[in-house]
Amino acid sequence: MPGASGTFPFIVSTPDDWIPTLEDTLFDRIGGREGCTRLSEAFYDAMSEHEEALARLHEVDDNGRVTDPIRQHFALFLTFWLGGPRDYLEVRGHPALRMRHAPFAIDIAMRDAWLNSMGRALDALGIEGAVRAHLDGRFGQVADFLRNVEEPSATGSGQGGLVRLRLGSEGG
Repeated sequence: MPGASGTFPFIVSTPDDWIPTLEDTLFDRIGGREGCTRLSEAFYDAMSEHEEALARLHEVDDNGRVTDPIRQHFALFLTFWLGGPRDYLEVRGHPALRMRHAPFAIDIAMRDAWLNSMGRALDALGIEGAVRAHLDGRFGQVADFLRNVEEPSATGSGQGGLVRLRLGSEGG
């Protein structure tokens, strides 16, 4: 349940110059396992509501909602990837993100749909400041890394470079 300010109480505010360390990770800053689960839920809720084409690449229920097992796998991945316990490795093995995503055509539009969903999730959870900046950067790098569809860039040469952006909802 959101607090009076609209943010969740497990979010730790940070000074603008905070950087993750082994003792103070993004996992800790977003609220540990509970925070990762909430982020996964908010992400797939945003995807199911705003990015139907992307949601349909996942297992969905009769209402077009991404299913609970998918959400749980992503929460487990986030827990590991953001510096928490390594349970994901024991359950799912090495993330091998490029291999796991290879069957899907990931172009700029699909990357942006994913980033928009994550941006909406981060907005919904009230994640701001340095934690938000670090998450935006990491998610942006990975989303761009997973692109596997060759598209002309503005200069006409193959895949465009990494795009730096602030994740967030666009107009609502």
